[in-house]
Amino acid sequence: MSQSGQLESLLEDRQLNAALAWLLVALVALVAVESALDQDWVWVGFTLVAATLAVVPPLAYRNLRVMLPWEVLALALLPDLARALLYTPFVVDLATYFAVAALALVVAVELDVFTTVRMTEWFAVLFVVLSTLATAGVLAVGQWLSDVFFHTHFLYAESPEIPDQVADGGAVDTLLWLSDVFVGTTFTGSTALSVPPAVEEAALNTLMWDFVAATLIGLLAGIVFERYFRRRADAHLRLPEGVEQALDIEEGAE
Repeated sequence: MSQSGQLESLLEDRQLNAALAWLLVALVALVAVESALDQDWVWVGFTLVAATLAVVPPLAYRNLRVMLPWEVLALALLPDLARALLYTPFVVDLATYFAVAALALVVAVELDVFTTVRMTEWFAVLFVVLSTLATAGVLAVGQWLSDVFFHTHFLYAESPEIPDQVADGGAVDTLLWLSDVFVGTTFTGSTALSVPPAVEEAALNTLMWDFVAATLIGLLAGIVFERYFRRRADAHLRLPEGVEQALDIEEGAE
């Protein structure tokens, strides 16, 4: 292929990547709206975080063509679509695990493409696994808070009740109690929830299996990141020329 033909192909690839990436961001936003209509606030949070991470590069560079590889956004969207179209307990759980790993994958690709951070092969996989576990931890805290204060049933089969002195208090008492639960302070004294032991044991068992699943799927996402996004899909070639050159200069200056 001639040099002009290679340049034309490269420009088309950049434009196609940007167009597909923005289409996927729009689809993620639609899923967020659908989840909001269903009052599924946990999934609304997932989709909004994914959409926010996706638009960080174009906002940072003030260029609509500075987008992540469309493949990584497609992976982030797949759990949303699977959950919306095939709403069964198994699909919901599986989609949640993959959504957690997808968010970690998006962060890893953004660091690899748009910053001077460079990772060895083993650390790249480890980073995605640890990011997946960290995201799963945040999700677990959110599910616990939702079960306690909004009487959902993400972890507990029966809605737990907070101590009477906290329930009868106001926002300050609630915040102090949460500090006792998560930080280990002693502002309110008792931190125990009123929940049957069998329900508590089942919730802990579910939570532990959630972390096992998140670890395994995070490992899979880490391998995809290393083998595909770092070796085969060179995201730098899909960036506008000025941004690509700026990133090359920053790397050369290190």
